[in-house]
Amino acid sequence: MNRVRAHGLSLGYDDRLPQSALSPEGIRVKALVRRGRYAHQTMLNSWSRADEEATDRAMDAAGVTELADRPVSELSGGQRQRVWVASGPPAQVVTPELVDQIFGMDCVVVPDPVAGSPMIVPLD
Repeated sequence: MNRVRAHGLSLGYDDRLPQSALSPEGIRVKALVRRGRYAHQTMLNSWSRADEEATDRAMDAAGVTELADRPVSELSGGQRQRVWVASGPPAQVVTPELVDQIFGMDCVVVPDPVAGSPMIVPLD
């Protein structure tokens, strides 16, 4: 356990913990991003065309489409971060209520006119 002291505060941390998310050994980028869609699956509802399209949109938005067939273990740290972002919740789940819960900020969520992704606009 290491300690950092600043401004009268002390913070302990364990430097043996990984500094980035761990992925299953040998998994390729597209397979990891597809795992982000598993929450939308049921026993009766298997992988669909909509799931494939959502995976492709997420990879495109994160800029990792060209990495689809590469093993995650071979990527740089920045590329890995973008892959994990692509495998996260879809942009459609960003709501004013969620922003308020996380950041304590009143806002509206509107589509970005260029990218189409959600844009958070704070309210005064």
